[in-house]
Amino acid sequence: MQFQSTSYPQKLKYFFHNGNISPEIALWLYKKDVSVRPDYLVVGRNGWVFLGDRFQSVVTKSTGGYAVHEPAVFERWSSQLKQRQDWLERNGIKSIFVIAPNKHSIYPEKSPPWLAFGLSNVTRKLVDRGVDKGVYLVDPTEAILSEKKNMGWLYNRSDTHWTFPGAFVSYGEVMLQLKDFYPDLKSLTGDDVFFTQKLIRDEGITKFLGFPKSQRGIADRVYEYRFSTTIEKYCVSTINEYFIWESACEANEPLSATGDRSRAVQIDNAYALNELSVLIVEDSFGAAPAEYYNRTFTKVWHAHSSFIFTGDRLKAFVKKYKPDLVIYRIVERNLLHPISYEFDGLSELKRSDLE
Repeated sequence: MQFQSTSYPQKLKYFFHNGNISPEIALWLYKKDVSVRPDYLVVGRNGWVFLGDRFQSVVTKSTGGYAVHEPAVFERWSSQLKQRQDWLERNGIKSIFVIAPNKHSIYPEKSPPWLAFGLSNVTRKLVDRGVDKGVYLVDPTEAILSEKKNMGWLYNRSDTHWTFPGAFVSYGEVMLQLKDFYPDLKSLTGDDVFFTQKLIRDEGITKFLGFPKSQRGIADRVYEYRFSTTIEKYCVSTINEYFIWESACEANEPLSATGDRSRAVQIDNAYALNELSVLIVEDSFGAAPAEYYNRTFTKVWHAHSSFIFTGDRLKAFVKKYKPDLVIYRIVERNLLHPISYEFDGLSELKRSDLE
């Protein structure tokens, strides 16, 4: 459902935008599970926060109040993914499309009492249409939901992203799917990576509420990870927007890093589990699982979706660097953004400020 103009969230939004609510009152209301900017951020139970409808109508989609009525939208989405997959296959490159679930989909029980989150009907329709079309697609939502009681917080309380354990569940689902292509593929297991948690004060997306500077962080349970084996150095280089190396491959510490709209990151790991090269086209949800893939594959390119934002740029990149595999990983709320699926160039895509 959309926020009604008569509701208190809508009224508070206008008060805040007019400067009539002080940072102190914004903080006081947050502690009462009320957001003064519900279009930017929704405050759920016990201070859990979620992005608002300003971001790809994510709340409306998560409450079942938004539906795409034109079958052509679903047909275009699935057909473009299949066209991209087929082109890569003709060039000897395997590919899969991976969804990073919305936080709203994983923690609906944390939604505010007046707004019940659930699994997006749009996402379910897209997934079904893609599978029917023959797209190799991974939706780890059910796997992540099933691990909520076993692995602690799988998404951050104060932020929109998954934690390292949540990202690891998704990684496991991807590696399971890839065995269809590579039956002998090796992957990290629960014996290879260990998580420890700590409580910190983190601002996260609560920055939208404008708390007093001295009280911007809220208590959040975050995770650190370590591996059973040590890799002292990776070889790391960067590639600019013209697909030319900006820096020579230099020894560097293991890192969780994604590229940005102007450069990609290349990781070479001589001690990887598999002698395969993979281009990962991703958004900010690529930061947490980056190290898992860096340890799994001999060569990994991390490229933001705003760096590889057209089919022509994808074609140029893979023709030059020749990966064995391409993984697209896009957060659920952006599945219908053209950068996520357009391949044939008819949409006249431009760079985007997607996170």
